[in-house]
Parts: sequence; C-alpha cells; structure tokens
Amino acid sequence: MKRPLGVTVVAAFFIINGAYGLAWRYQDNPFTEEMFSLKGPLHWIRIIAWLALSIDFLWPLAGIGLWRLRKWGRRLAIFLCLWALFAIPYTFVWLHFNRAVFGYELWQRGPWRLLQEVLFSVAAFGLSIGYMFTGQVKRAFSV
Repeated sequence: MKRPLGVTVVAAFFIINGAYGLAWRYQDNPFTEEMFSLKGPLHWIRIIAWLALSIDFLWPLAGIGLWRLRKWGRRLAIFLCLWALFAIPYTFVWLHFNRAVFGYELWQRGPWRLLQEVLFSVAAFGLSIGYMFTGQVKRAFSV
C-alpha cells in the first residue's frame, strides 16, 4: 500500500522534532549544562536529563520507521507521543514551581508564551496518536 500523506507529515514532524531536541541539548545552553552537572540531592534530575536525551534519539528513528511503513515505527511513534503527552505538561508545571533554580532561560520568554508552546505540543502529539489509530493508517501498516 502507498504511504498516506498524513503518515509522511507525521514522520517528517518526528524527524524534525528529534533534530530540534538534539540541537537544543547540544548548543551552548546554561540550562542544559546545569541539568547535566547536578550533584547532591538533585542528582535525579541529571538522570531524567539523560533519559530525555536518549528519547531525543528515538524521535528520528520513529520517523524513519513511519516513513518506511514499519510496524515498529508506528508502535514507537505511539509510545513517544504518549510519553510526550505526560512529560511536556509535567515539565511545564515543574519549571513553574522551580523556576528560581532552573527555569530562568525558559521563563524569559514569559509564562504565557511557554504555556502556548505546551498547549501546541500537547495538541500536536494528541492528534498524532489519534491519527495513528485511524483505519487508513492501520491498513497501511498491516502490509
């Protein structure tokens, strides 16, 4: 079966999302540097930062799997969208209450701007999950 246009769009979205996440983490970024160098009682945040970095490598992999209509690509895409639907709002709330420690860079744009980005991300990932369960997509991946 030919790849549906929506799968192509979602695959491109995943590849771009992964590239953006990796670029953001590797740029000269005091927020990222601080997270990866934590010691003491906040060392668990460093573990979460490494988990997030490893997840950033999975986004393009899922995009390639979707592009090639592989079943594992669809499963990985659904998992990553579910993870993002949990992680993005959690991170927003966590940064709100800990902005004195970490959120200085993100909050410079203003809390409403960050809230808009969170709502857009949640909508995009929610729509991606919904689309992955449509009949057309299920048929495309059943071949």
